[in-house]
Amino acid sequence: MAEHSRSNDYLKLRRGYPPELYEKILSLTGIPVSLLDVATGPGTVIRDLKAELSHAIGIDPDPERIKVAKFLTTPHIRFECTSAEKFIPDKEFDLVTVAQAFQYLPTSAYRMIHSALKPGGVIAVFWKYPDPYSRTTELVNKVLIHNGLREREDMGFRLAQLNPSGILTEWRFSDTDYSVFKSEELFTHEDGVKSILWGLGTGNGSMTKDLEEKLTRELGEVLPGSITETYECHLWVGKKS
Repeated sequence: MAEHSRSNDYLKLRRGYPPELYEKILSLTGIPVSLLDVATGPGTVIRDLKAELSHAIGIDPDPERIKVAKFLTTPHIRFECTSAEKFIPDKEFDLVTVAQAFQYLPTSAYRMIHSALKPGGVIAVFWKYPDPYSRTTELVNKVLIHNGLREREDMGFRLAQLNPSGILTEWRFSDTDYSVFKSEELFTHEDGVKSILWGLGTGNGSMTKDLEEKLTRELGEVLPGSITETYECHLWVGKKS
């Protein structure tokens, strides 16, 4: 039950990606598009692109997140509980998306992704994270430091070190391109605190209950009544050679 609740929170608090990001991707694929969404979670990307899809498959190894995603099932959309390296595609796709999961994929996953794409098909790897220099991050970091915790991570720096462009080139994807998009999201006070805590570890169960309650109380005291989060979203794309 707790896992199912976390998956529902994920769907509620992670609201998708900037429209400009999807416009960039679809400008490369055309519409309608067939999609394989790797590490689909609760189906966020498929939910966002539903109107543009000819058919889609979402895969994820987490059974609780797949349970949530399956509410999006239609005759042309389905979900499978499996990892990327174990998935055997039964058709080729125009587009493969990997959102918020790039660093978790083993090398064998890219072999599957390459085989799953049609010739000229597009891989899109993207990641959204809170702006490390926003006012909200400044307030959050004060609470974290007060509790002896690390500040919010600058994911842009970390992602650059992981070198997605280099990995795509290594796996014979050509015409690679990189873009950055910014967006703002307004949360109620309660949901804003939940979203921040999710990013700090409640989403994967790595935070103790005592610490979660303490941070909830202290964040609630320093953050304003409604919470604006500024996000950066980094996108890497490539085409199957």
